[in-house]
Amino acid sequence: ASTLPGAVYQDETFFNLEKERVFHSSWVAAAELCDLSEPGDVVPATVGGAPVVLANDKGTIRAFHNVCSHRGAQLVSERCTKRRTILCPYHRWGYALDGRLVGTPAFDADDSGKNIPQALREKFRTHHVKNFAKESMGLKPIRVDTALGLVFVNMNGEAPPLDVWFGDLLPTL
Repeated sequence: ASTLPGAVYQDETFFNLEKERVFHSSWVAAAELCDLSEPGDVVPATVGGAPVVLANDKGTIRAFHNVCSHRGAQLVSERCTKRRTILCPYHRWGYALDGRLVGTPAFDADDSGKNIPQALREKFRTHHVKNFAKESMGLKPIRVDTALGLVFVNMNGEAPPLDVWFGDLLPTL
């Protein structure tokens, strides 16, 4: 066996090829399963340069692009525990750990305005936005699976199932 020449580790063209053919199209370890062992655990990761957020949603591990559907802000920058929602730091849009958009403060506040000045509340309400539907504005999911104490993601969703991809490397039960 031999290793790649040292120059490829600093070559931009090789890195772009590696992102396309390895990081975006195959299974990549993104976190340790122990970091997502409890419901409400949320962990950010970077896979091939793309920001990812992993969440334990009531025992189900989920993965999403770590980007708010509203303005594209990064949602999670450090590991969190005991979370029920992921909040955008920009306009505080809230996402359930299953990826659904559940709150858009200042955009659809109730009549009390939740202490938001009337002029600002009217400026950001979504009642006038044609075809605005929370159900279509959730987090963008990423294929996820676990094995060997690790959480794996497949960015383009086209890799074979993780157990097939691993072949005989996984222990049989």
